[in-house]
Amino acid sequence: MNISEVILASGYLIEIISIPVLKIVESDINYYLSMNKLNDKVNLLDRPFGMPFSDEVLSVSKFNSLIKDVLKSLGVFRIKGEVTEFNITRNQGVNITLSDGKANLRIGGYAPNVKGIDLIEKDMDVVVIGVADLYVPYGSFSLSALAIEPIGEGSLAIAYQKLKEKLEEEGLFALEHKQELPRFITRVALLTGEDSAAYSDFIKILKENNTCVEILYYPVLVQGKQSVKNISDALIEARNTNVDLIVLTRGGGSLEDLKSFNDEELARLIFSSPKPIIAGVGHEKDESIADFVADIRASTPSQAAYYIVEQNNKFVDFLVEQGDEIDEFMKELLRERQRSMESVVVPLEEGIQRLFLNLRNNLKSLERILSSYNISNTLARGFSILTKQDRRILSVKDVNVDDEVNALLTDGALDAKINKISERIKYGKTKGSKN
Repeated sequence: MNISEVILASGYLIEIISIPVLKIVESDINYYLSMNKLNDKVNLLDRPFGMPFSDEVLSVSKFNSLIKDVLKSLGVFRIKGEVTEFNITRNQGVNITLSDGKANLRIGGYAPNVKGIDLIEKDMDVVVIGVADLYVPYGSFSLSALAIEPIGEGSLAIAYQKLKEKLEEEGLFALEHKQELPRFITRVALLTGEDSAAYSDFIKILKENNTCVEILYYPVLVQGKQSVKNISDALIEARNTNVDLIVLTRGGGSLEDLKSFNDEELARLIFSSPKPIIAGVGHEKDESIADFVADIRASTPSQAAYYIVEQNNKFVDFLVEQGDEIDEFMKELLRERQRSMESVVVPLEEGIQRLFLNLRNNLKSLERILSSYNISNTLARGFSILTKQDRRILSVKDVNVDDEVNALLTDGALDAKINKISERIKYGKTKGSKN
């Protein structure tokens, strides 16, 4: 709501036009009256616009100084408009004209003290944060800027590119400044939106891969007026804890949504962190200043989690490899010991081998001798064994004509009857016979 208030300060009429919701308190008015040694208090609230006058006459400089003080007491304003004129003097003075098409406002200040001034150019849509001011020597009204923020996709894109080029030129993106991840990660500080998809995706990947990583969760605002301060405070707290790594992440969005992660102060805070930082801001197509300054840039919250999984798996593989190398070393050591004993062991082994060889040859000779006495071998050569009533017949005298005998051959037995008996004198010749 816009109102016009007429303030009596030190007995003089001060008119302030179009001040949003400005409340005049009687105690404040009486304070100014008492400061000018006016004995009679005037209750301004009893009269329309409160219009008592003083006989004292002020100089222009005093009047302007008084107006300046009153303007500054109004507090901090956020003013939106288009930059129609932009200039910074050699003495770093700020000269900007801000317009909304209906009115113009001069923006002043000292450039090194105005946050974001180096990202601004003519024709940008911006929000200027500052206090109302009056330049006493000329009585000229302005807004003394504390910070300037681009708004709208076009202005944000230009500001983003300018900040990116500035920080890259300073070396904040350089590889030599990137910290390596710890060889094995056990505790992680996670900075992301409360109950966000980014949080769910990150935790899901860690659980699916059984990383057993402890998470220190810092729910932060990821967009809005207080988000940069909220993220910065959480980051300062996290890097002072006993964590191995900090992860800063959020889901995707427009330049307006992601502008908290394109803040210069936050970028420098990330760069100065003694703990490694993984930044995963937005989806794969998105990028932010925080991504480029961080030690590891992840395209998504899920990929940020995968970096941790891969790092820990790599360390486990390293341990397995080291175990294999130790095992091979021990085997080689045993082989060396074995080789050093060969000069003693080999001759002994050769003597034992010769002894066993001789023994084996003797056993083979014995085997051949025993084989010659084997009945089966004898039968196989065409001989037979005769028996009579289960008694072996060794002579022709053991049988008579018409005796029944049994003949054992190599593949069976025969029953036979003695028809004739002849005594052998020489092989092939007989002597007499029994009929």
